[in-house]
Amino acid sequence: MSQHVLPDVEYGQSTVFHAEGSRVAIVVCMLCGAAILIDPREKVDAPGLHRAWHSAPAPSVGEKP
Repeated sequence: MSQHVLPDVEYGQSTVFHAEGSRVAIVVCMLCGAAILIDPREKVDAPGLHRAWHSAPAPSVGEKP
């Protein structure tokens, strides 16, 4: 895994390691600095979920989540 480029969000170079018998990776969002765990055992598209988070409208002041 090297660099991942997704629409509007670029991720830095990945760091791959073994955890609990599986090979996982961590990438850093170049927009906000968040660390994203990529685990092939999960059914969640973590980079896609993070990209959607960036695309979501910001809550208004005083708005409850």
